Amino acid sequence: MSPSVLETDGYKFSMAEAGWPLRQETFYYAHRRCPGPNGASVVPFDLESFLRDLMPTSDTGDFAYLAAQDYEVGGGFKAAVAEPLGKVAVTALPKGTWFLPREPVFSVTGPSALVSWLEPLALQLSYAIQVATLAVTEPDLLAREISTVTCDAQRELILRTLRGHVPAPAHARPRGPEVGWHHADQPRLWRARPGPRARRHHGPRTRSTFRQ
Repeated sequence: MSPSVLETDGYKFSMAEAGWPLRQETFYYAHRRCPGPNGASVVPFDLESFLRDLMPTSDTGDFAYLAAQDYEVGGGFKAAVAEPLGKVAVTALPKGTWFLPREPVFSVTGPSALVSWLEPLALQLSYAIQVATLAVTEPDLLAREISTVTCDAQRELILRTLRGHVPAPAHARPRGPEVGWHHADQPRLWRARPGPRARRHHGPRTRSTFRQ
């Protein structure tokens, strides 16, 4: 079931009103560090399908609620999130791919307000990647780490991840405590912005380097 448009960080609505909600932008996702063997992590399932499942639904009641909470949004935001599946382009690594730190795992291009709205929800992918990486490198440690969950949503994410995980590659060899997913930095969805190290050009904007 698709989430409500209300299921994101509150500041996203303010940002949309302060900017250009219908401008095409590209966000991309990467990890600063990866918890797996040799510093690699694995893509646990089809990322395009995962991201499209996160696209929001909205109705007049949602917008009335936002207005009552001093987050009234304009026509640009409403247009950006209406029928969102046809407004985004997703490019992602295939399921089962092992990736290294700072490698882009996926990118989403679409109206600024929509792809920005998606960011807080997409970051749950961090946990799924950590679970999948442990499943194929240290299954005994995984059993301990997921023995207790905090809510049904976490449980469902774990089950979806484990249904889709792939066998460990033959060269995968854990490197001690760095393997544990709890040692990994949180990933970021970096927003493409023009600046000293990014040149303006027509079409979706990208950034040449990751922010530190």
